[in-house]
Amino acid sequence: MCRPKRNLRAALPLTTVGWGVQEDTYDGTFHLHCEDVADVVSFAIFADTRLLPPDVLRECAGQIEAVTVEAAFNGQASSFLAGVDPTAPPESRGEP
Repeated sequence: MCRPKRNLRAALPLTTVGWGVQEDTYDGTFHLHCEDVADVVSFAIFADTRLLPPDVLRECAGQIEAVTVEAAFNGQASSFLAGVDPTAPPESRGEP
């Protein structure tokens, strides 16, 4: 459902960032989980902070938020990464 711009702008200051439990056994570099939550955009980033420091992760989360808001305001906004063909087989995009 598309929300009025004033509602989205009003919601931006309500953005929250939290740091979860530190795990010494984390087995990935970076994972993004999009949560199915009514009336909000909710996602969680799991990352190895030895490889991706917290300030980089905060910037990444901010960019995800910016893209989400832009897409809400602009129906023509691209959701694809530059130079990535979303129709190509995963292995050709460097995915396993």
